[in-house]
Amino acid sequence: MRDRIPGVDSSVPQPISTYLYYVKYTENDEYPIYYRRRANEPEETEEVILNINYLAQKESYLRMGFVRVSPNHRYLAYSMDTTGSESFTIRIKDLTFYIDLPDEIPNATILSPGLLTVQHFFTPH
Repeated sequence: MRDRIPGVDSSVPQPISTYLYYVKYTENDEYPIYYRRRANEPEETEEVILNINYLAQKESYLRMGFVRVSPNHRYLAYSMDTTGSESFTIRIKDLTFYIDLPDEIPNATILSPGLLTVQHFFTPH
């Protein structure tokens, strides 16, 4: 599928509160890179929030599920299948320190975040 996308491409920025979130493909990468920047700042201030190419280097197979930001923009939830079994692992990344939190949810079968809202991941029950 990557062959169908031009060498360098990006999505239309999606405004969420004071941020713009978007995805870019670069010429030599197989997977997208997720970015964000404040809506009132120039593109040069963008920050990489998730580089799927980096994640793929550690795996022989990778299929991404969903990528969603928390309401306060501090956390990023994402899911990935690394076995081909459609069993996803959900991880949370702290966007303040750019690290994945140690806890994860293995063997998740939910691919679409439409079945769960982002508050399920970021709101205590």
